Amino acid sequence: MLVIVMLAAFALALRSFTGSDAVLFDLEGHGREELFPGVDLTRTVGWFTTLFPVILDLGGETDPGAVLRGVKEQLRAIPRRGIGYGLLRYLRGDAAIAQQLAELPKA
Repeated sequence: MLVIVMLAAFALALRSFTGSDAVLFDLEGHGREELFPGVDLTRTVGWFTTLFPVILDLGGETDPGAVLRGVKEQLRAIPRRGIGYGLLRYLRGDAAIAQQLAELPKA
């Protein structure tokens, strides 16, 4: 929940600075999402960090509760907390997809 509050505050602060309701940033995750049932990662050692782009759109909302709900729902809509982005961009082996993702705006 703290992450949602921090990201909502971040988006609101950037909106007051830039005047834009949408903010693009890279979000980092721990990378230990359950990909396959029964796979236990609790005893593994090392970094499994995921890094993926996120666009938060406040949609002109000014009520803090509505902003928090909107950010929460937008983050929940990201499949598997973004773990597939790096797999698609770097490990898929499809040069056309990798090129399309590389050409997207940077956070």
